[in-house]
Amino acid sequence: MKCPRCQGLNTNVVDSRQRQAERVRRRECSACKYRFSTTEVVGLRTADLPLLQPMVEKKDGTLEVFNKKKLHNSIAMAVRKPKRDDLPIDNFIQQIEASIGENVSSTELGTQVLEWLCEHDDMGYLRYASVHEELNSPADFIALIKRLGEASGE
Repeated sequence: MKCPRCQGLNTNVVDSRQRQAERVRRRECSACKYRFSTTEVVGLRTADLPLLQPMVEKKDGTLEVFNKKKLHNSIAMAVRKPKRDDLPIDNFIQQIEASIGENVSSTELGTQVLEWLCEHDDMGYLRYASVHEELNSPADFIALIKRLGEASGE
């Protein structure tokens, strides 16, 4: 079993549970200590199964299982002040999950989030973009604010 993060081939089963016709195993990579779950259908080889969870390719080239909670938390952090309970964040994340295939880059995910935030929350857009685009100077923020103003027709 390959580690989704470092692609190492040496993984150990930490926990195994039977769930109806499935066996869920919690594994740990010996090389990077990353923990991940696998699901096996009893009677089928894993080669017969489609990839069950999409993978996200990080900027450093490592792969990570798509994590809805992590994406939700990053968006919620961006729109936290003023608190926006009216935003349909969960619906948006379901749309993203349905639209991605087996692999997606973290840059593509971030761009989709920025497009959505541009329509729903200007301040959330600025906060998220400052991290996603790695803004380091006031000039970077000014350019971002100008782009946001152009996108919203101001």
